[in-house]
Amino acid sequence: MVLIGSLVLALIAWGGVEMFGESTDNDAATQVQEIIPAAKDAVKALSATT
Repeated sequence: MVLIGSLVLALIAWGGVEMFGESTDNDAATQVQEIIPAAKDAVKALSATT
């Protein structure tokens, strides 16, 4: 009976930690914007010639 109770409490704690971790994790919601310096310079060079 103690083993079953401890397993249930461990699962509840694990679930709570998972929910807390997912709620504080913002990697999935963060948009990654990469600016390539070479492409940025190429656009400047093209706009300077026109």
